[in-house]
Amino acid sequence: MAAHEKIFDAVERQDPDEAELWMARHVADLKRGWDLVGLPYDFEINPFVST
Repeated sequence: MAAHEKIFDAVERQDPDEAELWMARHVADLKRGWDLVGLPYDFEINPFVST
């Protein structure tokens, strides 16, 4: 959740370069995680389903 906070803070401060940097890191982390477990990139996350 650290990336979410960094992105939100950058947007709130109106710092598009910082927001873009953290968003790119967040997407890269997400892709890396999905690659590790073999999920396709178009996998839909359903926030209403818990495991």
